[in-house]
This record gives sequence, structure tokens and C-alpha cells, in this order.
Amino acid sequence: MRHKALSLTALVLATGLLISCTTHNVSASRTFRAGAYATDITPTHFPVLVNGGFLAANADRVADPLHVRWLVLDDGTTRLALGVLDTCMLPVEFAEEVKARAEKVTGLPADRIMLSATHTHSAPSLMQALGTPPDPNYPAFALPRIVEGLKRAVDNLEPARVGWTSVRIPEYTHTRVWIRRPDRMLRDPFGELTVRANMHPGHQNPDVIGPSGPSDPALTLLAVQALDRRPLAVLANYSMHYFGARPVSSDYYGTFATRLASLLGTTNSPSTFVGIMSQGTSGDQHWMDYSQPRPSGVNKDSYAEALARRTADAYAQIVFRDWVPLAMRQTTLRLATRQPGAKRLAWAHGVADKLQGRLPKNQSEVYACEQVWIERHPSREIPLQAVRVGDLGIAAWPCEVFALFGLQVKALSFFKLRL
Repeated sequence: MRHKALSLTALVLATGLLISCTTHNVSASRTFRAGAYATDITPTHFPVLVNGGFLAANADRVADPLHVRWLVLDDGTTRLALGVLDTCMLPVEFAEEVKARAEKVTGLPADRIMLSATHTHSAPSLMQALGTPPDPNYPAFALPRIVEGLKRAVDNLEPARVGWTSVRIPEYTHTRVWIRRPDRMLRDPFGELTVRANMHPGHQNPDVIGPSGPSDPALTLLAVQALDRRPLAVLANYSMHYFGARPVSSDYYGTFATRLASLLGTTNSPSTFVGIMSQGTSGDQHWMDYSQPRPSGVNKDSYAEALARRTADAYAQIVFRDWVPLAMRQTTLRLATRQPGAKRLAWAHGVADKLQGRLPKNQSEVYACEQVWIERHPSREIPLQAVRVGDLGIAAWPCEVFALFGLQVKALSFFKLRL
């Protein structure tokens, strides 16, 4: 399994939208406004480094475009922005630079901006991840375009109505981490026989006994429409890791946005409608159900189509409000990294020193470099963010968060979930 200490303490990854409902009094005397925009951030300089695997990979063509999709909300007192970026991972430093520049350009305070990653494994690398460094050109290329997208979303603010809903669709996500039989344990990357749980065991594998935890079946929507009922934007959230696509690609997230626009009878364009699929708490979730035989005929586009149709059906049931209150809070935690022992560090330095500047070529070299990195970073500061949109709560935190923890946050939230 991939070592989680680095991702937990070093980066802002996919958002877990943890959404629930209760009741409150609505003011009819205020104006609610919304604005959305989708900016193309597809690379133009090739080849690009892609960081979705253990080892560095190059891509020299575009399968489908990448975007950053912004939704800005304003209740007359509070204004906030929610952005979802077609990338695998976001370094904290990059996200903070986006917010700082956006504050200067738009006047929107940095602590009122939430930016998350779709977690497509088919996009240019923005940060060091396992055996892949950042692409030398793409971060500088993408950053101003991300900021410009937020500015355009702010410029598009207009009087709007807002609503949300949540439906259960368990058939499209499943736990990908399974428990192995005690007599079928595997060796970890350090050569020790420790692995009782591992990802992607294969369909109906007799060496495993069952999934390691629950799935979160909730598909949740936050939607805004113009006063004439035209759809302006839909921010959907589902706990499914990614589908898998040849780079450069937005994976199923881009296809979802295009199909949703069509199903809602509008056009998927920056000035008309912005469809957004964000990643929920899906660190241990994937579309394959390993308890069943391997399915046939399922591909990225058919998967996106299915989720878009379920989203359109749920959209039709939303009760839109003329005004709701907004709020956003942010705090920063300093967490210690899980430090390797002396024996492991000695091994790691021995392997890493032999690389002499070249990139890792195998899993052992990747893990050795990870141990050295962790030693050099004994602690990391990470931001936690929470948003209120009327009776709806949104929480975001770093790492590939497992579904169990997302379910726990929902259960503990004062926003009472109604599925």
C-alpha cells in the first residue's frame, strides 16, 4: 500500500463534500447572487510529466481538456468561492499562492476561497508525488489561469436561487481496499510480511475475505439557477476515486460536466453553465465491485453518463431558495509526520544516495526517497476549511480521506443528514 504520512501532511488533495440538511429561517429581504466560470488549463508545452502513478510518466498529447471550475456565492454580507481543479494533487504552497493572487485581483479574502482537486491521475504534475517531480513548466502556466477563472466567476455574479439535495446511489462506488486471509499476507515495500489489507485485490479473489471498510453512497448536489430558472451551475460530489484515462485527461469529471449540461437542457460553456464533479472521501473507494465478476462494457464515458443522469434526476427534485446565509471558517493544524526508524532510514539513505539525482525506477527506490523526505519534514501545517450554504455543510481537508471518516464527520455534524 502507498505510505500515507506524506499525503496526509504535505498536500491539499481532493475535497470531501460532507453535505447534510436541517431547517432555518430564510430572509426574503436580501438578494442572493451566484457566478460561475470554467477556465481551460490544458497544457500547451509538451511533453509533460504526469504524477498519477508510482513512477514518472510523460504525456505528449491531449485526450480531453483540463479545467478549473469556479462557483462564487454571495448572500449580500458574505462572499465565498468554491473551485475544483482537474489535477491529481495540489501542494499547500500552490493553493495558498492562488488564493493570495486571487485576493489581490478580486478583493475576495484568501480565507474565503476553497480550492480542491478532482484527483484525475492523468493530468500534469503540480507537485512532487512518489516517483514524480513537478513538471518544470506547468505550475507557472496553470496558476494565472486558475486566478483568472475566479475573477471571471466573480464578474459573472447575478441574482440567483440556490438549492441542494442528496441521493443514495451505491452501485457506482465500492471499497477498493480488501482484507487478505492470514495465510495469504503480502510483503510490504520494505520486504516485511505485514500486508493484511491492500488495494485492488481483483474480482472474486479467493485470497481475500472482504472489504476493509464501508462505502459512502451519497451523491450530493449544490445548485444555483438564475431568477428565470436557467441552470447556472451544479457542484456535485461523490466518493469515487477516479475512473482511469490516458493522459492528458480530466478523467470522467470533464465528461460528466458536458453530459450534465446537455441533460439539463443548457450548454456547457464558461458563460452559460458550469457543471462540476468534485471528489468526496474516496481514498479507499473505486468504481469496481470486487465481490462480483469483472463487468464488461464499462468505460469512462459510460460511467460519466450514468452519474450525470442520476445527477440530472436529483436536480429535478431540488427546492430552490431565494436567499440563504453563507459562512466559511478556516483553521490550520500542525501535524507531526510518522518518522521512520533508524534501520529503515539507513536503508533509505543507502538507496537514495545511489540515485545521484536521477528519478526512481522502481517501487523500492520510490519508498526510499519517501522515507528521506519524511525525515527532512518532521511536521507540516495543513489547512482545514468548512463552508455553510444555508442548511448545507461542506468540509474539506487534505489527504485521500477514507469513506469511513467522511461518514463519521457527517454523523457528528450539527447539520443532520437526510438521505
